[in-house]
Amino acid sequence: MTYSINLETVTENTFSGLLALDKTFVGTRDYMGLASFWASAYKFTMRECSVANCKRVHHMLLLHDLVVYEESDAHLAIIEKYAKPRN
Repeated sequence: MTYSINLETVTENTFSGLLALDKTFVGTRDYMGLASFWASAYKFTMRECSVANCKRVHHMLLLHDLVVYEESDAHLAIIEKYAKPRN
């Protein structure tokens, strides 16, 4: 079953709860795309990404057996390929 939540319509308290929950999911397949997980070297690229693209980058890092918050040439290649700015 798939659900869709419009984050623009939730209360600040709800968003804070979802963000706190997502922080516990960083590094797992359950990551939702809300919490920051990246190394500071990638913050300017990653903070401009949509929730979907953050999740995609996170997923690809895990698929390549990379620790999501570290830095490497492999991290950079994945981020450059999958981190697209919000439209």
